[in-house]
Amino acid sequence: MTSNKENQHNHHEKKKGGTLKFIIIMLSLSLFVSFMVKSLVETRGQKIIENLNNDSYSATQPSSKIEKGRGFEDEKTVEELNQEINENPQDADLYNESGNKYLLDGEFEDAIEAFNKAIKINPNYSEPYNGKGIAYRNLGEYSKAIESYTKAIELYPSFFEAYNNRGVCFMFLGEYSKMCFDFNKACELGSCQKIEVSKAKGLCK
Repeated sequence: MTSNKENQHNHHEKKKGGTLKFIIIMLSLSLFVSFMVKSLVETRGQKIIENLNNDSYSATQPSSKIEKGRGFEDEKTVEELNQEINENPQDADLYNESGNKYLLDGEFEDAIEAFNKAIKINPNYSEPYNGKGIAYRNLGEYSKAIESYTKAIELYPSFFEAYNNRGVCFMFLGEYSKMCFDFNKACELGSCQKIEVSKAKGLCK
């Protein structure tokens, strides 16, 4: 016959087991809710990034619109550009074209090397600094990208692509006030797409 003491012990164990199950269920529910919230936030954030980042390569278009230079000729191969560089080793525009070609091919380290050569020949050439910024950003080196964009802006204050591109880097770093400043500045200079998207998403005023 079971004693009163044993009955109390069994009741206590059942109660403890029930409490443990309840805690496990609540923890599982909490983890599930956290996961769903995180997924929703990440999805929304990714959509915002895609909207703000969809024309990030616009700055690799012809530099002749803003300063002297032959611009970017997409039909040339890297080999053809290298041949021209061998024939004209002091032509900064050719190195810039080469860097742009490497950018479009996803060869970001080679792009940086080419842009650096253009800058060495012509330190006042803003386009290669912007190109370097794009390469660094694609490598995830946002601080170096910002430094390059800033130099491009110093050399050419109306360079709205550089403002937009720098703003995207600030977005990745979570520095939204700086992002909004750059997007607004780019809009003042004629490119309003990114600030309009940012305002629509509630990121900027």
